[in-house]
Formats: sequence, structure tokens, C-alpha cells
Amino acid sequence: MKNKNQKNTAAQILLWPFKSYLRILLVVIAIGFYQYQSIQIDILAREIRSLELKRSQLLNESNSLQVKIDQLTHINRIEKIAREKYGLTAPGKEMERLVIKQFDPDYPGMDEQYRKNVKLAGIQ
Repeated sequence: MKNKNQKNTAAQILLWPFKSYLRILLVVIAIGFYQYQSIQIDILAREIRSLELKRSQLLNESNSLQVKIDQLTHINRIEKIAREKYGLTAPGKEMERLVIKQFDPDYPGMDEQYRKNVKLAGIQ
């Protein structure tokens, strides 16, 4: 029986370096995989930061363009261009604006007949 145990022991002694090599190889592969994943995460994080920066720049540019649009379409600028460039009013004259106010029955200067006509029209 000692011969059989000695054979098993001899086989174990011969396989021991191979088993150790496989264990070390598995540890190295696991560490390499972890490092690869860490590098990929860092690359994606940098890409996210650059895209956020680009988004911020585009939002700022959009806001500045909106302010410029508001300035260019403002009524005072359009009125000035209508006067100066297209001569729609005489130079130096103000443009007239029609302002509609609410009806005031106690407005001085209204005669009795006008008040009666207004009341017939349904305006109080």
C-alpha cells in the first residue's frame, strides 16, 4: 500500500507547480480584467464631462442668440428702421399711435344725445 500512496504523492508533487501556475494565471487575468474595466470607466467619464461642457456652451450660445433676436425684433428698432431706411414718416416727426381707452360716460364734452346713443348700444 505504501507504493500506491507514494505514487499519489509523487503525482501530487509533479502537478503542484502546474496547479500553482494556473492559480497565479487566474489571479493575473482577474486583475487585468478589473484594470480594463477601470480604464473603460475613466474613458466614459471623460467623454461625459466633455459632452456636458459642450452642452453648457451650446445653451449659453442659444441664450445669447435669443437675446439678440429679442433686440432685433424690438418695436423701437423696427420703428427706427421704418423711419430712417424706408421713409415711412417724415424725419423728426413722431409716429402716431392709436390708444383705445375704456369708455367713460362722465367724460366732459359729451352731449346728452351721444350718451343716449351709447346706452342704446349696450355700453354702460
